Amino acid sequence: MSNNYIQFSTAVSITTDEKAWLEKQLDDDVLHDMFCLHNPENSGLSPEQLEELRKKILPEPKEMALFDNYAEMGCVCFDVEFSRATDPKDGKDWIMYIGTEESGDPDQVAELMGAFLLHFQSKDSFSLEWAYYSSRNRMDEQGGGAVFVTAGSTQWINTGMWVHRKQLEHEKAQGK
Repeated sequence: MSNNYIQFSTAVSITTDEKAWLEKQLDDDVLHDMFCLHNPENSGLSPEQLEELRKKILPEPKEMALFDNYAEMGCVCFDVEFSRATDPKDGKDWIMYIGTEESGDPDQVAELMGAFLLHFQSKDSFSLEWAYYSSRNRMDEQGGGAVFVTAGSTQWINTGMWVHRKQLEHEKAQGK
């Protein structure tokens, strides 16, 4: 038996306002409370605890970029750290580091960054590359992928898809 992992690491320069928005989006306590309210049967909370949650002022699910993904996964499956920029440019006083210690979910990162670019009406883009690896060397259990995100689209590729396409092209060229 082997364990499979997805590892990535990147950094994004952001403004103070963007940092505040991202911190709100990544607030695990808020996401958990929202999940419990919208899925009371799966929350494990008593009716009294749910009633206390209803008294909180929580965002609407559509305001939280990761709500649907969090509801499915039960966590924010990547690490984020904010640091002051040492050489700020264009009002971007902060650096947001996104990565994983052991394994993470590039889908969540892409979802968050797409919502970020859309929310701030940015003409910028975001890209992320990752590596698949295994705790044991097994056939075809390594690889990687990448995602390119803008405010209007998200495009994916992984090494498995690329190799498969190339194999099909080769077979077609060989008349198979």
